[in-house]
Amino acid sequence: MTIISTSEAKNSGSYPPGPKGHFLLGSLFEYNSDSLNFLSKCAQEYGDVVFCKGSLF
Repeated sequence: MTIISTSEAKNSGSYPPGPKGHFLLGSLFEYNSDSLNFLSKCAQEYGDVVFCKGSLF
């Protein structure tokens, strides 16, 4: 699975699908609470390439 964050995708006009997340912090809370489960759900729901708003790392 490939994760694309907003910092990497600024110059891209089209984003791959991904979780909506919080308007300010993106998916940070979900990722920090259970990162393996969060990434597994994203892979199942959105496929191999996922766009996550905010910074995960």
